[in-house]
Amino acid sequence: MNMHRILVLDDDIGVCTVLTRILQDQRYDVYTSQSVISAAETLTERSFDAYLLDYRLADGTGLQVAEKVRQQGSNAPIILISGYGATDIAAKAVTLDIFEVLQKPFTRETICNALERALSHALRKPVSVQQISEKDLSPKPRLGIQLRALHVILIVIGLLLVALCLFLMFYR
Repeated sequence: MNMHRILVLDDDIGVCTVLTRILQDQRYDVYTSQSVISAAETLTERSFDAYLLDYRLADGTGLQVAEKVRQQGSNAPIILISGYGATDIAAKAVTLDIFEVLQKPFTRETICNALERALSHALRKPVSVQQISEKDLSPKPRLGIQLRALHVILIVIGLLLVALCLFLMFYR
């Protein structure tokens, strides 16, 4: 069995220890870092199949490490872990193609399922060159975080318009 190499970044050594045990039980090859600086050094030494990055760290954010991963040309899935609200990180997460944002506290199942989904998404085999037709070359919208965020915004705007219409109808 091919062991997937995972980088876990969290400045809490306890979280790193727990995640390491959970992931090693699932047969992942786990590397840990407790700072943005040490993670950046680790990225120069080796590549990873997936990343579990804490959002808020003592010396920066997991998004800084995600940015470095993307600058190196890696398309490996990145899962961001946050003990804070996800609204302030959503826009940046979209630009860095973050696979998922998980909230602390998390369960063993939550982490394992998210990582399994991320890796299976990353391992989907591309269509062979012979199977591509001209109609397949047309750009297609990406389904994912971008569309989910857009849908939420459109729903909120729609609800606000309905509320405004009701207000105008009944309070003339």
